[in-house]
Order: sequence, then structure tokens, then C-alpha cells
Amino acid sequence: MAPIFEEIVFRKQLIEVLLIRTKPFCAILISSLLFAFVHLSINDCVALFFWGLIFGIVYYKSKAIENSVLLHSFSNLSTYITEHKYIEVSRFELLKHLLIIFISVVIIVVILKNLKRVNT
Repeated sequence: MAPIFEEIVFRKQLIEVLLIRTKPFCAILISSLLFAFVHLSINDCVALFFWGLIFGIVYYKSKAIENSVLLHSFSNLSTYITEHKYIEVSRFELLKHLLIIFISVVIIVVILKNLKRVNT
């Protein structure tokens, strides 16, 4: 439920309101900063900001909240599967996280390429 709620608030509502007064880049940036801030996690702040940017770009390009909800859900699932507590990251844990990031980037590229085809 969290990805649905967060995407409606931070992408559908906040970005659309910000687009009235700012350029798309600023709207996505502000939305991403607030998204990272409200999670109140110093350890995850940079990663949350990065994901906020990705979710915002996907939402803005597609104008479909379903795409960012799906990507956000995938991100949460991958984090849940490989969760660690930032105490000590073994090489195996680091490899898992890098693999998740790589797979996520591939998925994002595929989504964006498909969005270009749909929009043309």
C-alpha cells in the first residue's frame, strides 16, 4: 500500500501542483527531496532521493501514476528481499545491492524506451 499512497502524494499530487509554478526539473527535484525527507532515515536519504528522481521522471514522462507505482513496488520488494541494517556490508551483500541497482536501471531504460514508442 505504501507505494500507491506515496506515488499519489509525491508524484500525482505534488508534482502536478509544482508544475503550475515551476519547470518540470524543479518539480521533480522538490518532490524527490520531500520524498527522501519524510522517510526520516539518514542512512537511506541518498538512495530515497535517487529513487524519488526516478519515480518522478517515470511519472512525468508517462503521465501515468501506474508506471511509477509499479516501479516503486518493485523497488520496495527488492529492498525487502535484500534488506540489511547498514552495520556491516559483506561483499556478498554489496554484490546483491549492485545487482538490484543494475536490474532496476535496465527496467527503467526499458520502460522509458516503451514510453517513447507509446508517446510517438
